This record gives sequence, structure tokens and C-alpha cells, in this order.
Amino acid sequence: MLKTGTHHQKECATQAIEILANSDAVCFQISKEGGLDAIIELLRSGTDQQKENAKSAVQKLAFYGCIRSKSDESLIDLLRGGMSLRQVYAKAPLPDLAITTQVCVKIAFGGGIGLLVELLKRGGDHQKNSAMEALGTTVIRSDELRSEIARSGSLVDPLVALLKSGTEHQKKKSATTLHNVGLNDEMFVSHEKDIKLLVALLVHGTAQQMQKACEVIESQGIKKIHETVRQGGVQPLVTILETGTETLKTKAASALTNLSRSGKACHEMASKDSGAIALLVTLLRVGTEALQKNAAAALASVDSRYRLRGNKMREKVINHLVQLQKTGTDEQQRYASGALKSFARNDEIRWRGRGFKILHSENGTGDDLPKSEKSLEAFSENATSPGVQPPKDGCCTIL
Repeated sequence: MLKTGTHHQKECATQAIEILANSDAVCFQISKEGGLDAIIELLRSGTDQQKENAKSAVQKLAFYGCIRSKSDESLIDLLRGGMSLRQVYAKAPLPDLAITTQVCVKIAFGGGIGLLVELLKRGGDHQKNSAMEALGTTVIRSDELRSEIARSGSLVDPLVALLKSGTEHQKKKSATTLHNVGLNDEMFVSHEKDIKLLVALLVHGTAQQMQKACEVIESQGIKKIHETVRQGGVQPLVTILETGTETLKTKAASALTNLSRSGKACHEMASKDSGAIALLVTLLRVGTEALQKNAAAALASVDSRYRLRGNKMREKVINHLVQLQKTGTDEQQRYASGALKSFARNDEIRWRGRGFKILHSENGTGDDLPKSEKSLEAFSENATSPGVQPPKDGCCTIL
């Protein structure tokens, strides 16, 4: 009747299908017998009443899963027939729909970015994962889709929300999707004050996102520094120091130097479990010039609040800086000298607080100073650095 009946018979047939489609089995049989194709044809060319009845039938079929199959092109046909995806799935609660990645791909190419956004916001975990997988699959292949997504800007907020509070898989996938869709810049602009997002990117982001997050952190003021430390930003940077590329390690060391303006960050970095000091010492010894420079600044900055753990560790740092100050390149000599002055100033502050002066004991010989302080005395006096200025809150940075 749907295919060859009169107008009235077709209207009655669509109404009957809507009533009969009350289980997965019935819906499957209707689709198998060509009922869905006939309904789609009515959506294209039927009377107004036939189209209205056909839409109701489609919604019932969608509710029971007929319009989900990975091999079924009916979803795109429905879109071409004049139904929006919101209409197709109007009667199906989103969390109940077993929407696959393949269906989400069809949704994306069929003009249904809005439904994918809805799935990202209100769908179940499986639906969110399918939507992100589909976006990651389609946008790489489609300049048109990338342009559409960029114009709408609607994906940034739901993906950022998943990056901050989703499952571990969703956090990683959402960061990758933001990168693949080309929304990195928009994400940082629209969420520039979101510290939780920065920390999440340090853990789950792509290399480009991690680098940008490090750059944001290395330029933070003291209030944002405290918030970044409170949100757990120190340890992800330490992990990047250990496992990142040379570029990422350089950026992470610079970001840690800025975070060390916080006493809590210094305490965390100086703790044995952190591993930060050992990594920085290694980078100071074998890293690139840029890495050595940032490692020296970070070590001097941490030392300003929490004396590096053990005289041997501190002496190792100072002796290497002394060696660089004597035999390194012009750039190495400059930052080594600046770091040595920072270490000397740190000691001067400590000794004055106890009634002493750093480079002279009460008898004027300096014999009661540990070996590392004697090294500082010998070489910081000859340092050629233009100077190291402590910020107002007491940390030392190389200028």
C-alpha cells in the first residue's frame, strides 16, 4: 500500500506503521520489506498529510533502531527528504540510542553537526565517544566540514567540558578532536582564563596543545600561578620534562621557573617523590643550550625558597654552573653567571636571617661555609651577567 496504493491508502499505511512499530523485531521487518524506503519516498513527494504521517513513522522506527545500521544509507536519504535529525530522533531519548561511529559520520556529512554537539553535551559515554570518533574521522577528510565547524564554533565548549571532566579516554579524544578540527586557537582564546583546562592539556593534549599551555603558564601573574599550582599543574610539567620532545622540555622548564614563584610549587618540586630536581640537574648537564638555560633558572628559583635537597645535589648544580661560566659559549657563560648570582643571593638572605653575611664568617675567613658556598664566593664575584632581579615575592629569575 505504501508503494502502490491511493493517496488515502498511503496515509492509512503510514499511520499503521507508526502504530505497529513497537519493537525492534517489527521495525526490522518493516525495513526489510522496503517500508522505510517507501516512507522516505513519501517524504520527498507525498501530500502534506502523507509527509506528516511519514515523519511520525520515521520517528518510531528511529526510536527502535532501524535508522542506525552502519550499512544503511537511509539516514542521509531522510535528510534529503526534508527531515532534520532533531525530527528523526525526536521521540528517542538520547541516552537510549545506540548510535555508532559510522552513523555519526553519516550525521556529520548529512549536515547534522548540531546533533553531534547535542550528543557531546547530553549523550551517554558511548554516544559521546562515537561522536568524537566521527568528528575525528570526517573533518580530516573534509575541508567543507572543517569550515562549517569553525564558523559555528559550537564544538569548542562541549569538547572542552569533556577534556576537563570526562573519562580518561574522552579527555584524550576530545583534545585530539579539538586539534584535528582546527579549533586550538579558538579554544585558547575563549577559555584563556580556564586553569583547569590548561592542566588538562598538559596531561592529555597533543604536542602543540601542550606547548601552548606551557607558554600560557610561563607568562602567568602570581594569582594565576597559585591557581595553576592548586589545580595540579606542577607534576604534569615534570612529566613533560621526562618524556617530552626537546622543544616541549624547554617550554616545560620555563613554565616551572615561573610557577616556582609560588612557595607551594617550590615545595612540590623539591620533594623527593617529584623527581623534578633530578631531571633539571640532568638537563643542566646534557640538555640543549635553551634547556640548560631554563633548567638553571628553575633550579635557582626553587633554591630561593627551598634549599636544594642535600649539599651534594646543590654542589653538583653549582659546580656545573661554575664549569659553564668558565668554559661555555657566550650564552652559556651569561646564564650560568646569572644563576650563580641567584644561588649566592639565596645564601646571603639565609645567612643574614641568622645574623651572618654570606661571604664572610664572623672571623672574616669564610672557613665555616660549606664547599658549595665557597664555590659561589669564588665565581659569583667574577660573574659577568647583567644581574638577576628577584620579583617582589622573593623568587630569582635570570634577566
